[in-house]
Amino acid sequence: MKIQYNRLYRFTFLIFLYFLSVYAFLQSFHEFQFTLDITKEISSLEKKIDEEKEVYSVINRERVKFLDRDYMKLYVRGRYLLTKEGEHLYIKSSHRYQ
Repeated sequence: MKIQYNRLYRFTFLIFLYFLSVYAFLQSFHEFQFTLDITKEISSLEKKIDEEKEVYSVINRERVKFLDRDYMKLYVRGRYLLTKEGEHLYIKSSHRYQ
């Protein structure tokens, strides 16, 4: 009788260790998968940051241009067709009339 209890305890202990090892393996697999997902997300966010830095540099260059008075005069004259006193404005049309 004593031998049977010893085998029963040993068997239940081995079953417990088996499930514990399976649980530990699944947890480590889950953490590995989570690490891969985080790595992918970090790389995509770094790409977005680089794109935003490029946009920021373009905007900053435009801001510096707009602070220059001569550039602003040329920009306004070209964009909004403003003229100086005594100037005549001729608009060249790209359409051909028949």
